[in-house]
Amino acid sequence: MELIKSKWGDLKSVCESLYDNNPYLSPYQEYSFLDIIKKSTNIHNLKEWMAGKNVTYLSKINGKIIGVLPLVVNRKRKEINLIGYLCSVGHLDFIYKRDLSYEEFVELLNQLRELYKGYTLHLDRISQFSLTYKYLTSMGVESKASSTCVKIDFDTYDNWFSSLSKSCKQNVRTAYNRIIRENKELDIRIAIAEEPTEKMVADNINLLSKRTIEHNKKPSFLFPLMKLLKGNEALTKALLTSKRFIGANIYLDGNVIAICNGLIANDGRAIITRLSIDTSFGVYCPGGLIINELIKSVINSGQPINSIDLSRGDEKYKYTYGGHDHYNYEFFINL
Repeated sequence: MELIKSKWGDLKSVCESLYDNNPYLSPYQEYSFLDIIKKSTNIHNLKEWMAGKNVTYLSKINGKIIGVLPLVVNRKRKEINLIGYLCSVGHLDFIYKRDLSYEEFVELLNQLRELYKGYTLHLDRISQFSLTYKYLTSMGVESKASSTCVKIDFDTYDNWFSSLSKSCKQNVRTAYNRIIRENKELDIRIAIAEEPTEKMVADNINLLSKRTIEHNKKPSFLFPLMKLLKGNEALTKALLTSKRFIGANIYLDGNVIAICNGLIANDGRAIITRLSIDTSFGVYCPGGLIINELIKSVINSGQPINSIDLSRGDEKYKYTYGGHDHYNYEFFINL
């Protein structure tokens, strides 16, 4: 095996072929997504961002490509991270072929060790569904930490909705009944495997910015600045321009009361990276409305999606709507 230092821009077709129909990689490992992350300045972690150098390796064995390693190398700290580690993406990983063997993975790490002896390889947010997690645990490498993610599985809409608790179902029904009784106009905008409209994007950023201001207890006059920051974040651009985009906006009398957005994975998950509600419309159960409408639309779309992954965090509402745990893991490997 050999690791060949390569230019990221020359590896587009290689990365795309490795990613295509690979159930072990998340959409955060897709070339087009990483390309935006890689080329963007991270103003929230500017000092850390400036300390690292992007280095990409092409991994070959007997002349055949087995993977691409998009790394950030901090020579002063002697630490290696994966591209995207400074962003709030759901999963990080190498980019590898779907039939990567255990022996090939071990050799890949050995080759990296030869190049960076004495460094620490920091692998964060490694999904339990990935080959990286499978092979690291087989090697006896212990994770230093784990974080909970929650996903909602479904087959038919009726089966999912009937599985919810009596109180949850009643809350959702009550919300729809209240909207009808008060003669409110409910507008549902959903995009699945297509780019969202300009209005969806603008309203998405507006509500996300508003909730960020409220959550962090910042003065409201900072809203224009927060909107500018959120609109220009690498993660925002990468999400909202992806052909794997999935998202929904819920409007009540023209007011956006809930938004969510994420990406469709190869393994049947729709990974929701961001979900925000306008709490001033709480009596209309905006969170329940958007989850209900998104699941209904996904099932009716015919897309090969069998779960809504609400990603990191074990907030109570995720379990209320039928969620169950899966995990991300963090590893520190001395090379």
